[in-house]
Amino acid sequence: AKLKQMEGTAGFYSPSKTGGGGGGSGADWDGLPDEGGRWRDVRALLQLVLPEHSVEVLQEALGKLNALVDTIISSTPVETLARDPRARDLVAALDEVQTVTDALVKLRSSRIALNLLMCGGGEGSVTVAAGLRYVQQLYQLSKHKSHDEAFRAEAVIEPVLLLLESTHDLQMLTLAAGTLKNISYHEEVQRTLGTLGAIRVLTAVCKSQIGEISSGHGVATENPLRARVDLLIQVTSALRNLSLSAAHAPLFIKLGTISVLYPAVFSSLRDYRDIVLNTNRILAKLSHTEECKLVLDKTPSNLGFYLDTLILYQDQLPMAVRMFYTLGNLVQTNDIHRRSIGTGSYLEPLIEIFGKYAAEDEAVMLKYHDDAAWPKEVDGEHAADPSTPHKPGAPRQLDRAALDGRDGDEASPAAPQHPTSPQAALSDSDDVLVKIVRFFANMAISTDVGPILARDARVVDPLIRILQRKKVHESEELLLNAVCCVTNLSYYTDQYNDAGEVDPSAGNIVLQRQIEIADAIAMLLLHDHIDAVVEVARVFGNFSRDADMREWLIETRVDEACSILVDHSDRRVVLAVCGVLLNYSADDAHVQLFAQHNLLERLSEVLEVTDQTDLELLSILYKLHYNLSDKGFFDAPEAGVLRQRVIDHLSVAQTLPSSHPFLDEYLDVAQNLNELLTRILADEAGDDAEA
Repeated sequence: AKLKQMEGTAGFYSPSKTGGGGGGSGADWDGLPDEGGRWRDVRALLQLVLPEHSVEVLQEALGKLNALVDTIISSTPVETLARDPRARDLVAALDEVQTVTDALVKLRSSRIALNLLMCGGGEGSVTVAAGLRYVQQLYQLSKHKSHDEAFRAEAVIEPVLLLLESTHDLQMLTLAAGTLKNISYHEEVQRTLGTLGAIRVLTAVCKSQIGEISSGHGVATENPLRARVDLLIQVTSALRNLSLSAAHAPLFIKLGTISVLYPAVFSSLRDYRDIVLNTNRILAKLSHTEECKLVLDKTPSNLGFYLDTLILYQDQLPMAVRMFYTLGNLVQTNDIHRRSIGTGSYLEPLIEIFGKYAAEDEAVMLKYHDDAAWPKEVDGEHAADPSTPHKPGAPRQLDRAALDGRDGDEASPAAPQHPTSPQAALSDSDDVLVKIVRFFANMAISTDVGPILARDARVVDPLIRILQRKKVHESEELLLNAVCCVTNLSYYTDQYNDAGEVDPSAGNIVLQRQIEIADAIAMLLLHDHIDAVVEVARVFGNFSRDADMREWLIETRVDEACSILVDHSDRRVVLAVCGVLLNYSADDAHVQLFAQHNLLERLSEVLEVTDQTDLELLSILYKLHYNLSDKGFFDAPEAGVLRQRVIDHLSVAQTLPSSHPFLDEYLDVAQNLNELLTRILADEAGDDAEA
């Protein structure tokens, strides 16, 4: 009611009474232009912007003042408003209530002050010194997450962004960027910042400051350099928070943020840890996208800066985790990067880093884990259970009841509970190993690098220890990546040493120790985790190329497990186990297992229900049927049914575009199977004629 009474009345505000460092101009407001009487209304509201009024009155008065000032700014030429003494008087009046502790009062008064400051760029009637007080105030408010939403709701973000675009004062820039950093942990604020162009503004500040530091301009002394570094820390922190939103990923590419940060941060700014860490956090969030990879791949030589930085910070776990994750993304599809790293000078230190973190992980496990987490020494050999000595490689049959866990994955009720800190230590250790192992798994895709890694015990030994000692319920992701890495390494069957000479003893260590590895992972084949089943089956697909390994798989009943999984609902599982069975179908010594496990009928059923455009799965099923047909497993009627199915599938495949995955391989396999079945039917017909 008091506010309504004051609206539109002749005010009694005297500019000369203002204090707070802004100073009064002594100007006569009545003698200045006042379109629509807006300044008159401002003067009336200022009668209520005094510390003796209640918080509620101050909040409402400042809310109305914000609306009036917005209207004045939008309707007054900037150069006119910049010289208007009433603007400075208004900010000076706001100084009177800065002793009020209410956050909303401070936010609304700061918004007015910054908006007026921007009109003159700090050179008008509202000075930088006056504006600085309010930026400092906003920064202090932003430290409390309870204020995040108020920053957004009160539209305080807009003048902060405008300040970042307008001023060159390093202290103001740093405080403004720090304010955005603090409030950008809030998801709604992140979205608002993205909409308001914060990524563009922050990227521009980054580019400007990195350019200044790189060129040496304005950093002749330590203080200006430190000030620019501090600013970049705040800016990259804010960008890091904004990168958390998937919706912002395209903006980081489109607006050139990645190009500004990479490789500059890893070359000229490498020594500034916080900037490097923030940039790595951004890259870790974005480098999985193809768009980001294209930017990072644009200049392959820049990868050297990144690797040098990783080696520099290898002992700092948060840095190592993110940098290995980004590296894993970069080498996932780029064979140039794989070869550059794998055949150059960087591979050696990267392997050493793997060994160091693997050793630290084992030390953590020894210190904190219960004894059941480790193989026991029994007569010099490891055993999975202290009461049942077991030599690695010795046949151990799969017990389906035990396959729900991994050597008792589920802790018994009486098992001692570890305190939080040891669990955190194990989690941190797993986290970095996940990224490192994934990196080496992707590196192993390269036919130039894979054999090198497979021959290096410093790579293979830690992988095997991970497979032997980790539990699914504790280290699921690490185990999956380790198995995947073993799969990729087991692909290479070469027997060459580093000099390129034939040397069986220098061949693939994974294959030399495949029974030991199989013994460690066999229990996962019927686990509930589908990805684990797929990866283990893929390993056995490679291992089962070896005759001794096929014998071991039968002795341990892994062949039965694969047979059970043939008609699994997940086609990845079916594809993987068919890879194992394919090697048995070419082995005269063990081909009878197809009859023993009733696989002929079940494989035919799988073939019947397989999507006719899934040429990858159809190809391996055709290869299986080819081998079995060639060994006389199908009589004439069965061969006729199978041949007709192949003909039907071929008619569908011929309608597919030439770019369809696996089309060429499928057509070749299908044609061979069709020809074989045609011969079988012809031979059968000839035999009938002779009879």
